Amino acid sequence: MFKFKSIIIVIMVMVCLTAFGFAEPNEPNIPDIEPPTMRYAVASPRAFLLRLPTRKDANNALCVGAAENFARQDGEIKIPKGTKVVFNLSNELEGIWYKGAYGRLSSGLILQRAVPVDPNLDVNDPDFKIRWKTIDAKVRYDVRRGPSIGGAEVKIPVIFRNVGRYHLRAIIRTSANPIKPQKDEPKTEVADNDEPGDENSNGRRRRVVKNQAPKAAADIDIVHIRVKVVDQPWSEVEPDEEASLDPMSEYAIKLAHGTEDQQEDNVLPQE
Repeated sequence: MFKFKSIIIVIMVMVCLTAFGFAEPNEPNIPDIEPPTMRYAVASPRAFLLRLPTRKDANNALCVGAAENFARQDGEIKIPKGTKVVFNLSNELEGIWYKGAYGRLSSGLILQRAVPVDPNLDVNDPDFKIRWKTIDAKVRYDVRRGPSIGGAEVKIPVIFRNVGRYHLRAIIRTSANPIKPQKDEPKTEVADNDEPGDENSNGRRRRVVKNQAPKAAADIDIVHIRVKVVDQPWSEVEPDEEASLDPMSEYAIKLAHGTEDQQEDNVLPQE
């Protein structure tokens, strides 16, 4: 009887040890460690839609758009293996719908990696060629009527687990597409001095102009990034060349002229 109870106690102890992860001391229960992360902004896009009345007829407006990526220059980064690099469009990404403007603003990022067409050929071989393999693609867009301001986060994280050299390219596309005028919108009557006949009360010829087609805009840029992954800790990694400037560091410049800052705060007098 005592032996039977001892067996039961041993079994219960083993069950408890297994439940708490101590049954196999040769394989300790080590929690997953988040890899070191760095962000690499490839562009800081801006886009807007603006409604412009034609002549004096506010009901017949021409909607125009503009888009600019403010893309980063090609560059190279050097990182330890296991690093996660977040390739992204900067947080300052912004779309503006001005008052009365209606349409679609969008900004997208495609990240690709260069891979050899024939893996057996050396890089220095004259027949060596590459093809671009898409790692991931992200896009953010919206259709609104202004006034409105929109922002978005566009990012593609990549973990580099193996030592080596990688050639990536980021394709950035930002667009502003006004919505076409409806067919039942009123037409605009515009005076024209160049053609005789059918004159109005002012002695000027009248002609009917259809609603003008909206003016869309798009900007496409390609940024190349060479990534060198080494088997070294962060403290020992030194870049082989100077990194290209972040888009906001390169393009964002404070206004140079205007009212100077006061040395003292304004204080309202007691009334």
